[in-house]
Amino acid sequence: DTAMNRAQIARALDVSDNTISKWIAQGMPVLEEGGNGREYAFSPADCYAWRRHRDAGARAAKAAADRSASQLAMAFRNLDEEDANASAGLTAKQIAEEADADYRYQRAAEQRGEL
Repeated sequence: DTAMNRAQIARALDVSDNTISKWIAQGMPVLEEGGNGREYAFSPADCYAWRRHRDAGARAAKAAADRSASQLAMAFRNLDEEDANASAGLTAKQIAEEADADYRYQRAAEQRGEL
């Protein structure tokens, strides 16, 4: 695990130098701080582990947000889990058509005095 400078670690992680600067500000581990003519030094293993941990957290947050969005969509469409699984393959147009049909049905029921 040879220490690397900023350009080398950027190349190793397949990102730009600007991304490395951003990641340093976000807490990426640094062996030696650079400045005043001195280069930063990074441990590739530490930086790789930090990135994997950061990416796993981002994936988990996205998955949680996706689950919340699905729950809200089911609530909006008044579906339970079984109904949602049955209609999971619908396109946006089909969902809009379904919502429009439900709206028209509810409106007609209201006009008939059923609601």
